[in-house]
Amino acid sequence: MHRDVSRKAFTLIELLVVIAIIAILMAILMPALNRAKKQAKGVRCLSNLKQIGVAAHLYANDYDGRVPRDETHGCWPILFMPFVGERQDLTVQYFEVRIYNCPSYPDKEQTVDYAVNAWDFDAPDAYPGKEQRGATKLDDFPRHGTTIYMADYEYSRTASHIQIVRKGDTLAQLKDKFRWLDVWHRNHLPSSDVTPRIAKDRHDGRTNCLFVDGHSGKIDAMKITPWHMGVPASKIP
Repeated sequence: MHRDVSRKAFTLIELLVVIAIIAILMAILMPALNRAKKQAKGVRCLSNLKQIGVAAHLYANDYDGRVPRDETHGCWPILFMPFVGERQDLTVQYFEVRIYNCPSYPDKEQTVDYAVNAWDFDAPDAYPGKEQRGATKLDDFPRHGTTIYMADYEYSRTASHIQIVRKGDTLAQLKDKFRWLDVWHRNHLPSSDVTPRIAKDRHDGRTNCLFVDGHSGKIDAMKITPWHMGVPASKIP
């Protein structure tokens, strides 16, 4: 006996119910997925800093135990190139070093997303701040496990003290811009409203940092003080 079996089609109401369920699930899952994506970027940033720390220590091993501070010793992204598996002979290729880029930095034209600690913590006027010129021996840094060597660089579309280092910049432009990619004054800290150079809210209110001993970690941005940059507590009011 042959029996004719007809397919039952979805009604409009059933389709609307399915669409509504999918929309509800998306509304529930999207925030969690966005958080996971954000956390993954933060982890990658910490990994970048850790690798830069390895390069800094390798550099120090070859150069009398010293690491670069301000730009007068040379731009650290270029100086570290031989120690991150990149070419040293062509300075313009520094921008190809991926670990110099935080995936959460807002301006994707920025080729270096981290600011270096150039605070002269031994100076009589270490507070409110004085810039360390040249290089410093690692052994001269205080508290290697808690003193920041690098941190997330701040971003602003309008502030003149925030410089975007682009691929096409000449060596002279690089040196000029790197004058602004260091931290040596209390006004450069995230808690300042004057000329902050360390990011305030790159990773959910925390700043990713590379410490002198080579490990990376995150700190509540608004709690970073000159002490974290190496200034003795006795010099801070």
